[in-house]
Amino acid sequence: MSGLIGQTLKGTKFKIKKKKLVAFAESIGATQPEFFGDDPIAHPAYANAYVFPALGGAGSAKNADGSGIITNPLAILHGGQVYTFPKGAPPLKDGDKVETVPSIKSIEVKSNGMLVMALEAVSKVVASSDESKVGKTVCISEIGVVCQKGGFNLQD
Repeated sequence: MSGLIGQTLKGTKFKIKKKKLVAFAESIGATQPEFFGDDPIAHPAYANAYVFPALGGAGSAKNADGSGIITNPLAILHGGQVYTFPKGAPPLKDGDKVETVPSIKSIEVKSNGMLVMALEAVSKVVASSDESKVGKTVCISEIGVVCQKGGFNLQD
């Protein structure tokens, strides 16, 4: 299974929208003015909106022979998430587009027959009206993925 570590999985793209930024800030009770107004920035907790879809990338994991590891995507469970924001990461604003690409950090089958993967998902700005943001990493997340017994075919 060690040959699977580092495998890059299917990424996702997400466009930041002002209306959603403000609605999110309101929903969590944020009061800081930078999350509201005509030019709001994304609240740090908003990372879930653009990172969580990358959980689906677990379904693109491949065995060495090219066959899919996950045989039943409905057997995938979200096992948790941790976010890290690099020092100096630019704030996200309306119109920015973020791409999140996960890779396999660890993978194992537990004694209960469940597959447990840790994915490292790196989110970068791929488009912005502020060209200085493009290519910058805005979030690194570790995503826990659990696949129920019978929902995967892992080959050694």
